Amino acid sequence: MTGIGTIDRLKKKATNTMSDSDEEPIPLQEVFGIGPYYTWPLPTDPIFEDNDHVMGFSTPQRLLREQMRDDCNNDAGSVISRDSFGMQV
Repeated sequence: MTGIGTIDRLKKKATNTMSDSDEEPIPLQEVFGIGPYYTWPLPTDPIFEDNDHVMGFSTPQRLLREQMRDDCNNDAGSVISRDSFGMQV
């Protein structure tokens, strides 16, 4: 379980570079999530500690939500309400 695909393995075998591989195994938590073990075989959506790290990308909506949360935490003394687009009301 190194994350290397069949095509990559075949290419390495064809070019005789299998000994050069240094792929590290993928932790099972990055595959099945951090939920209880009994949920792993069930068809549920996994919950990850760091979704961006596991998926390899972050959506603009999530980045906007985090930015809004950080802005609200910085303005802890003042109450600011925002609409669904993040604009101050």
